Amino acid sequence: GLVKAWSAERERFGEAMGILPGHQASVVSVAASPHGANLLLSGSHDRTMRLWDVRQGGEAATVAQWRQKDWVTCVDFHPTSEHRILSSDKGVHLWDLRRPGAGPVETLHRHRKL
Repeated sequence: GLVKAWSAERERFGEAMGILPGHQASVVSVAASPHGANLLLSGSHDRTMRLWDVRQGGEAATVAQWRQKDWVTCVDFHPTSEHRILSSDKGVHLWDLRRPGAGPVETLHRHRKL
């Protein structure tokens, strides 16, 4: 359940920026903010999605806790809004970073078997 971060900046390329503990199970998805905020987002089989501040070397916020059996399978930052993130488990969820711990703003549910 660890997230390891390395620098991609030219002057510090490949330098370890930190090991970020916090997840209680396998981390299956990680995304870097395209908005230049030094933030990483991680999703895990522990049913949590966590937001990390890489410069500070610690967890910025636990954004969400999932219900039982809803593993986080994918996370990403919204391409045009620095306050929005996306995740998937058995559906696709849109979250607002200004509301840590709150439920999703929008949810698209998966298709049911025909």
